[in-house]
Amino acid sequence: MKSLCTAFTRIALLIGTLTLAACAGGTSTGGASSGGASSTAAPAATATSRPKPTSAPQVTQAFCESVMSVADANQIMHPPAPITAIHAQSNDALGVCAYTSPQSPLPVVKVVIEQKPYTGPKPVPTSTILQLASEAANESHITVTTLTPVSGVGDQAEFLAAHLSQDGQTFYADAFYVIYGKVLFLCVDFHLNTTQPDDATQQTALQQCAERVVPHL
Repeated sequence: MKSLCTAFTRIALLIGTLTLAACAGGTSTGGASSGGASSTAAPAATATSRPKPTSAPQVTQAFCESVMSVADANQIMHPPAPITAIHAQSNDALGVCAYTSPQSPLPVVKVVIEQKPYTGPKPVPTSTILQLASEAANESHITVTTLTPVSGVGDQAEFLAAHLSQDGQTFYADAFYVIYGKVLFLCVDFHLNTTQPDDATQQTALQQCAERVVPHL
């Protein structure tokens, strides 16, 4: 498992210059939530009436629950085994909200927020993204199946779907990257040794996740 996570982390570094910490979190900032009422309001779009964020929020248990409750995550992701808990983790590099199911070896979905201010170009040029995607595709065992820009979420958003086969296992990952103000974050999910998830379905679900994060930045 460790080698699979290391390999997929290379994809993240190439595409988004962000370490996913897919298999290891930072220092825990809270426990697990086992409940959470579903919100009846539609996910809010990018706010235009307030300044864009200049620094990342502190990722705590309360923050994770406010972004997406257990009920909301189940409604958005439609996992085969229900999500039952939220785990908040944070260190100097990353803040992570992990939505987990006891029946799944990997979190069903994660919200990963880079804690250092984003200082790269906005927007990231298409030529740069394509070059990085090409480099990722040339990595041993890695296949990039989808890389597409998405409008209307933050300042810039991109959906990535990829998988890798290594050590007799196949590891699928889908990530929705967003740059908003000086914050870089993603919603990401992973599947191990399953049939390949439908890219369009994954993009729709992870975009809904990202749309819930933006108003909380």
